[in-house]
Amino acid sequence: MSLCDVAVIDSGSEVDRFTCGDNNLSRNRALDLLLSRRGINSGPCAKLFRRSVINDLKFPPLKAYEDILFVADAMCRCKQVASTSGTEYRYIQNEGSAMSAFKKVPSEDIATATDLLLGLIEEERDLDALCFYITASHLMQYVIPLLENEDERARGFIRSAKRVYRKYIKGILRCAAFPWKEKITYAMFAFGFVYHNKTITRMR
Repeated sequence: MSLCDVAVIDSGSEVDRFTCGDNNLSRNRALDLLLSRRGINSGPCAKLFRRSVINDLKFPPLKAYEDILFVADAMCRCKQVASTSGTEYRYIQNEGSAMSAFKKVPSEDIATATDLLLGLIEEERDLDALCFYITASHLMQYVIPLLENEDERARGFIRSAKRVYRKYIKGILRCAAFPWKEKITYAMFAFGFVYHNKTITRMR
């Protein structure tokens, strides 16, 4: 696999950049950067794949995060990943995009994808602990705005997230990248209790 820089553009200005410079990365190093959202963007854009690597790979049938699952699966089949900063892919942020809509009404596919990614990370034992922490905490960013939302879709998303955290609670408690206060908060959530606005409540 080879990849180039990704420049994130908002209102005509660059607001973020994914770059690994001009390097040859090991498989594990590339996975570390992808799964911790550093250096390598999550989508297949700005990447070239050897045909034999992705010949039988398919995107999972999800509405969200199917891109990072595809790239991670492809990366697991690589021995080496080459990067260049000599060219770039320009990603234009759009507030009306599908991902912007997910932030308002999240799809439960986000919880499903998080489950799959955490499972992959636990199988790849040599990855940086930050991969597990970033992936687990990313899901919580969708949960927090929904805690006071009574809409059934919101409650369904929260229940799905709770199942994911309960499934991986041992990994959360073992993860060296998790601050101990967050470990307590996530463990409480996994078993049906929420700490929000300085109060602890039991989820319905």
